Amino acid sequence: MIFGERSGSRASMVAVAVLLALPAPVLAADDTQEDDGFSIEGSVRGRFERIDDEFRPGKLPDETIWSTRALVKAEYATGPVRFVGELLDARAYGVDPGSTVNTSTVNVLEPIQAYAQFDLGEVADGWKTSLQAGRFTMKYGSGRLVSRIGFSNVPTSFTGARIDLASEGGDQISLFWTMPQERRPGDAASIRDNDFKLDREGTDLQLFGANYQSKLDALGASLELYGYGLLEDDRPDNATRNRQLFTPGLRLLRNPKDGAFDFELEAAYQLGTIRTGKAATAAEQDVSAWMLHAEVGRTLGGPAGLRIAALFDAASGDSAGGDYTRFDSLFGARSSTFGPTANFGPLSFANIISPGLRVAAKPSKRIDGSLSVRLAWLQRETDSFAKTGVVDPLGDAGRFAGTQYEASLGYWIVPKSVRFGFGAAYLSKGRFLEEAANAPDTGDTRYILSDVTFSF
Repeated sequence: MIFGERSGSRASMVAVAVLLALPAPVLAADDTQEDDGFSIEGSVRGRFERIDDEFRPGKLPDETIWSTRALVKAEYATGPVRFVGELLDARAYGVDPGSTVNTSTVNVLEPIQAYAQFDLGEVADGWKTSLQAGRFTMKYGSGRLVSRIGFSNVPTSFTGARIDLASEGGDQISLFWTMPQERRPGDAASIRDNDFKLDREGTDLQLFGANYQSKLDALGASLELYGYGLLEDDRPDNATRNRQLFTPGLRLLRNPKDGAFDFELEAAYQLGTIRTGKAATAAEQDVSAWMLHAEVGRTLGGPAGLRIAALFDAASGDSAGGDYTRFDSLFGARSSTFGPTANFGPLSFANIISPGLRVAAKPSKRIDGSLSVRLAWLQRETDSFAKTGVVDPLGDAGRFAGTQYEASLGYWIVPKSVRFGFGAAYLSKGRFLEEAANAPDTGDTRYILSDVTFSF
């Protein structure tokens, strides 16, 4: 059974009902819990982006993008039960044909959360347990495979259920089964016009899995083990490649601390099957893909709050014949690893080898910033590079994609209420991005971003 618009409408009605049922005094409340169990919080963000000498084929060579994002989240808690509804309104303005703007920027009046959470107490000996059901956002571990995306305008929602267990010793287990949200409308003309259409979810796309986290006191670190499954099937109005994927992985982490070294290592392997095309008659291939993130840093402390980190990221790419070997990062976020995404973001965990260096500073509670530089090569010279859409089927353009420089600055104009953000990136194109078969005839890509966020 495919749930389609009916299930999307039900989730929407629940969230809207939660918001509309709130009495007027609640809508004026701050983000603290009220005596009657109601609370409300939200934010409004306005953003400016400018891209010059676009790196993606078929897009405008230069573009200015204005966008807004509003979020309102309402909560009612009574005893062991909590009800949550969250409404998103994300729009872009002055968008021309050929723009990079897509459903990660535009999603009008969408209830992204509408769920109930139940505190079940100690179902197992020493393990506190909670159950969550409905539509919700979620993030596991680093968020590289499953995340509530915050840098771009539109986070991904999931409809289903999850069970979370926490032991007295700090171990955590999470089990979930969901139907990921399909953002609508998806056609370019409707996106340019900020048209409204409720998202949908159905059993034709399912994400499920388990996540386990444990403290390693001897190392002053933590260990995370996970496995995520993705099942994708055709439906009458949507042909797919029928991805049937399983992605097990691990993550070892020591958090930054003044005067000490920290580290992070994450690796995942992907197996399953995928069709060679979207046609129902397309041949099926076995999947064998991988990704790796490694980072070693040191926080120097002092008045500048400096941290310096060496980075290395890699993911497999595909080649003709044999297994399908291009890694699929599922519903992960890229900005914390590869810098600004939104309507930029050339780098991703697909067909890439990328060492880098990052320097971050936090001189006060109001100011933070970072500088980074990354080199990037293709793991397979005949596959599309990362998130660019640039490909050279004959492999004549080599493997060096280029160098990305990035800077960011954040400042709380009013602490916890008004925040200013600025970002800039420069992609110095290497031979591949200049000479590949479909590479646009543009120079090095320049990108700037500025936004202001009002929170309540």
